[in-house]
Amino acid sequence: MSDVRYWDVFPKHIKVSKATANRTVPLTVTGTLVGVPLFISTDYSIASVDTNGTVTLGTKVGAAIDYRLRLHARRANHNPPHPGRGRRARGTAGRLAAVGGIVMARNPYVDRHCAGRHVIELMRGINAIEHVLEQTISHLDVMIIIDISGSMQLVIDAVRAQVSDLFTQIIGAYSNIRIGVMQQGVDGDTNNATYARRALIRCQPTRDQAAFQAAMDGFPTADGSGEWYLNALRLGITGTTWASDARRMILTIGDETAAQWRVGTQHYLNANEELNTVIGELNAASTIACIICSNANMWPLCEASYMTLADGTGGQYLIAPSTDDIVAMIVSLVTQIVITQTEWQRYTKDGQQQSLGTPDGGLNVPSMNGIDNHPLVPLYLRDMRQAVERIVNTRAISDGTGAVYDFAPDGANNLLEAAMGDGTAYGTVPGRRTWRRGLAEMIGTPPYDIDIGETRVCVDLLKTAVGVA
Repeated sequence: MSDVRYWDVFPKHIKVSKATANRTVPLTVTGTLVGVPLFISTDYSIASVDTNGTVTLGTKVGAAIDYRLRLHARRANHNPPHPGRGRRARGTAGRLAAVGGIVMARNPYVDRHCAGRHVIELMRGINAIEHVLEQTISHLDVMIIIDISGSMQLVIDAVRAQVSDLFTQIIGAYSNIRIGVMQQGVDGDTNNATYARRALIRCQPTRDQAAFQAAMDGFPTADGSGEWYLNALRLGITGTTWASDARRMILTIGDETAAQWRVGTQHYLNANEELNTVIGELNAASTIACIICSNANMWPLCEASYMTLADGTGGQYLIAPSTDDIVAMIVSLVTQIVITQTEWQRYTKDGQQQSLGTPDGGLNVPSMNGIDNHPLVPLYLRDMRQAVERIVNTRAISDGTGAVYDFAPDGANNLLEAAMGDGTAYGTVPGRRTWRRGLAEMIGTPPYDIDIGETRVCVDLLKTAVGVA
């Protein structure tokens, strides 16, 4: 019995007291997990779930909603997805523009056998896109801002205690990322340059774990209530030692409105005009602003300003289910901004896997016969969809008009909609802006078992956008 492993998925129930369109909640996998769960929603009218375990809830305006999701998890040996992926990620620099559009007139695999080489061709196409993006957005500098007001002690303690995990998952996995940290500032006088609780950079972007740990160990005890959100963002823009070739991200962690501004000893709680000014300054400095609400109970207060800040700069906002999820969310936000080529896997029926080789930009890897004589299991489709979502979530690819593609259900330039129109010719319900055919929906419907038509048209559109033949 020594080989028995236990794992589970949380939360079991999601309750929303205020109806909000496209509310997302990340699922968390706990325990000893060997492989990766495959999440499938049984009823999209209640909620949908993406391949990374992010649930998008339905909305009933004016009613208190008690959602109970029945999500099935299937085991497969694969690298686990990052928990806590949010609903938007958008870049402000290094965007690649499309020169034309492709709209699917009809699913090309209806009444046609889908062979292994069709899957391999798509894998190579995705690697070719990723190779172009590697040259454009491979380096990233991150400045993490942590609120030090009275309610934030558990968050500070959690980050301090998990610095090793943070560096293992970011610095250990990526050679082109640096992270720094600063305290946000609270109360006091902004004109006092020696005030200990002012907005203060404690560690410039670095790959040195010891330096980052020392910075976290030096954080003051959480106290006070007059936060310096906008002051800290400005200091992050001008005071951070950004690498010349790096994309820039400022990631704020807090539980109050982001429109707070302090001038001298005067505290402005809802400085919305100043927030818009800071957003302009962030965009002028090509800096993405992301933000994590560390207390889900405070989201109704934070929602408007966090959405304004993230959407206005091409960033992302997340709501932490618990303090223990903060570091995982930092990892998720940071690592989805960079891109590396996907190393594809060959699968057996029981989910065992073997690498199809080190990617080479889609030239010769994987081999065209790499999955011949192996079952066309849905895991290939899952992997390709995840790769497409990662590419789009960099927010670095735009169409010919300059509008950046996104994958959000309410996004302004949804990739699926751009590629497939309303889906009528494809045979799907018009207006659906998530993958039109979930894995469960493929069972017993033509084309049978695995349908790569949606993935293909998305890849074709992205290839056109980045100039891949």
